[in-house]
Amino acid sequence: MGAKTKKIDLWSEKILYLKKSKEFFSKLSYKGINLWPIMAGDIYTYYYFSHIDIEEEPSFFKRFLINIKSLFFEDKFPVKGNGRILVSYFMPRKDHHELVKRAVSKFPKKDLVWIDAFGYKQKNILFRGKIKFPNILLLLSIYNKFRKKKLKKIFRNYYWFYILKTYFRLKQINQFYDIVDKIKPKGYIAFCSSAFPEEAILTLICKNKKIPTFTLQHGFFYKPKSFVSSIIQSENIISDYHLLWGKKSYNIQKEYTDESRLIIVGNPKYELIKKKVKKEYDPKKATIFFSVPAYNEGNFRLREIVKKFIEDHPEIIFNIAVHPMNDMNLFSKYFNYKNVKFISKNILAQDLLKESDFVIVYNTTAALEALNYKIPILRYAGKDFLSFWDKKQDTFTNLNELRHLFLKIKNKRNYKKLMDFYEKELKKTFYFHPKKTIPEVYYKKIMEKIKNK
Repeated sequence: MGAKTKKIDLWSEKILYLKKSKEFFSKLSYKGINLWPIMAGDIYTYYYFSHIDIEEEPSFFKRFLINIKSLFFEDKFPVKGNGRILVSYFMPRKDHHELVKRAVSKFPKKDLVWIDAFGYKQKNILFRGKIKFPNILLLLSIYNKFRKKKLKKIFRNYYWFYILKTYFRLKQINQFYDIVDKIKPKGYIAFCSSAFPEEAILTLICKNKKIPTFTLQHGFFYKPKSFVSSIIQSENIISDYHLLWGKKSYNIQKEYTDESRLIIVGNPKYELIKKKVKKEYDPKKATIFFSVPAYNEGNFRLREIVKKFIEDHPEIIFNIAVHPMNDMNLFSKYFNYKNVKFISKNILAQDLLKESDFVIVYNTTAALEALNYKIPILRYAGKDFLSFWDKKQDTFTNLNELRHLFLKIKNKRNYKKLMDFYEKELKKTFYFHPKKTIPEVYYKKIMEKIKNK
């Protein structure tokens, strides 16, 4: 396996807080496991909350509960199955859970063993696992390392938070070593080892044991102009192989790592839809997708725009889909209309796309997924807009531009031109095998790497 080749500047080198954190944790190891890849996700996330998106920063009380959990609790994750291909999922979101299940759906069930925390993670942090008395010597050792490097100047209010987080991760290293030693996997497939500490630990343990490791793409990749915590997915690629949706993702990720580690396999949730483009654009139903809390300034501006747009079109039924990580209450009270339906967060995006004649989106993967459904994708180019393709095609910044764009697409020639453009973008964004299903491609590519090890 070739060493990582640095090709662009990392945020951990441009922001002092991240740089000092990386310098410190990169020099710490526990049982042969370097701590930076494990701590990086928390560092990026809480730096973003405490310095940039302060409105979304967890309260003092919530951080206190996390500290109590780190000190006194130990998670007991369910391990199911007797196979030798280890698969993990550590997130309470149904859509991503479906992606992982679909990705491994062509593996024989007898070959798989799961650490599946989907239901477990939905529980309160103080009501899962078991109470365990702290290892005082280990805790003091961590504290002394923080104190000697004078990290209180960097972490400030998060000083003890990170000390206890570090202690918690070391306990998890012990846990996962026991699990891996018991399973003896011949391959490990993670949902997102670059962002989830538990999966980073499992990945590094497996790598130490020369077990091939894989991680899945579950959302869009981009190169942000300002810092966002999700960039950790590109700056912390630790699995041997990263399974990507298509050429666009490949072209971005190759700037962060050696290309031999990148495998284009497609999106396991989607096959190529053989759907004919409608000859005329006569919409009856639409879905509006709002983004994550980090983009709430733009979300709230879009909220005001589409409120007026919905009033313009009582003949259209509008689904309102709020990102699973966002608060539905921030949107629901603004749309008290007969032609508006708020969608449960358990409903999958593809179910909404299947029934929509067009979508209005802002900084969400739903824009990419909509390419496969041959419908207009009206993109709000607001604050911190992430442009997945040519901005001139289908964007708006205010109500008048949205009205103009909507009417423009009603022209048959403009509509056909837009659909032809989407067809080209679809092929750049998602890979589709001419004969195999996408899960079959996952099985083939993963097993080739495992057998060649």
